[in-house]
Amino acid sequence: MSAIFTQLKRVLPCESAAVLLRNDDALLLTAGIGSAAHHVGRRIVLSSKHGVVIPFHTRRPATTVEASDQASGAVGAASWFPWEAEASSCRWIGVPLLRGSTPLGVLAVDYCPTDIASDEVITTLQTFASHGASAIDNAQRYQAAAELAAERERQRLARELHDSVSQSLYFANLAAESLPVIWELDPEEGRQRLAELQRFTRSAQAEMRTLLIELRPSLLVDLPLHDALWRLIAVLTAKTAEIQLDVRIGLVPPLPPDVQIALYRIAQEALSNVMKHARAGEVGVYLDLTPAHIPGEAWHGTLTFVVVDDGRGFTPAQTPPGRLGLSSPVERAAGIGATLTIQSTPGAGTQVQVVWEATSQELRVRSRKVEDRRRFSDPLLRNQQAAAFRARFAMFCCEEDASMFA
Repeated sequence: MSAIFTQLKRVLPCESAAVLLRNDDALLLTAGIGSAAHHVGRRIVLSSKHGVVIPFHTRRPATTVEASDQASGAVGAASWFPWEAEASSCRWIGVPLLRGSTPLGVLAVDYCPTDIASDEVITTLQTFASHGASAIDNAQRYQAAAELAAERERQRLARELHDSVSQSLYFANLAAESLPVIWELDPEEGRQRLAELQRFTRSAQAEMRTLLIELRPSLLVDLPLHDALWRLIAVLTAKTAEIQLDVRIGLVPPLPPDVQIALYRIAQEALSNVMKHARAGEVGVYLDLTPAHIPGEAWHGTLTFVVVDDGRGFTPAQTPPGRLGLSSPVERAAGIGATLTIQSTPGAGTQVQVVWEATSQELRVRSRKVEDRRRFSDPLLRNQQAAAFRARFAMFCCEEDASMFA
C-alpha cells in the first residue's frame, strides 16, 4: 500500500488518498495518506448514498460531479466520507479496485487542481488501481493460504496431543490407580507395573517436549538440528521400550531455516512411520556430515540422514499415489534440492535416506554455544544398546528441561 501511495504522489498532486476494501456489507478504510490516514479503520455501509460507494457499485471511475448528482448532501469531501465535517475545495476521484469483474474496493483520491479531472488523470488512477488490486488480491490469497495452513497445523497438533500425550497420560493414570492393589498382592508384578508407569510418564514428557518445538517455530530454527533429532528419538525410545536403537548423530552447523525445517519434518515423518507401521525390533538413526563440522568454522559439504529398520517393510511401487506418509517427505526434500530415496522389501525392513549438498554460499556461520553438545558425537555413545542409551538420554532431558519450558 505504501509503495502505491508513494508512486501516486509522484505523478498526481493529491492532498490525500485512501484505499477502501470490502468488509462484509461495508467498505473499510484500510490505508490512507493525508487526512484519510486519520480515519483508517472507519466503515461506510455499501447501502449508503455516500459518493465513495459509487465506483464500487458501478465498477467504473466516478468524480465529484457524478457523486453530487447521485448522492445526497454537499458536493466535495462530505459526499464521499460521512465523517468529514466540511466539504473540501478539492475534487474527488474514485476508481474501483477490480479482480476481473469482481470489485474488491475503491481507490479514492483528493485531487486539488481546479479543473475537472481529465481523462489522463483518470487513466493514471486506473493504472494504479489495477496494480493495487493485483497486490491486494495476492495479499488476500496469501493470507487465506496462511490461515488455512495454520488451521491445518492446529488440527495436526490436536491429533498429536490426542494420539500421543493424552493417551500416555491416560495409561499412566490407569497404572497409578492399580499399582497399590497389585503391589499388595504381588510385589514383583508391582515393580513391573511401576516400570510401565515410568515409561508412560517418560513418553508423555518426551512427546510434550517435541510438541513445544512445534508450537514455537523459532525454536525449531534456532535449535541445532542434532538437538532437535535427539528429542524425536526420545519419543521413540519412551514409547517403544522393546526397540533396540543404534544412534549416530554428528554435530550439525547452522542451516538455512527452510533446510532445517524440511530435514526435521522428514525425520519426524520417518520415525513416526516406524512407530506406527514398521513393527521393528531394531532401528538405526544416522546423521553424517562429510567433511565433519568443526564448531565455529565454516562448513560446506554433504549431509546424509538415514532411518533404517528391520520391520515388516512394504512394496513402494504398490503404495497408493499421494499417501501422505510417503509423498510429504519427497515433496519436502525436493523443496530444498535434496535427494530422498526409500528402499523397502516386505519382511526385510525399510530405509529412508536424505542427501543434501551444501555450498559455502548457502551457509553462514552463526555464533552458537555448543559446549557439551560434543557428547552427541562421542564414539562410546554411538554403540550403546537401547538400555544404556535411554539412561544417557534421561540425563540429557533433565539438563534441557529448563530451556524448553522457559
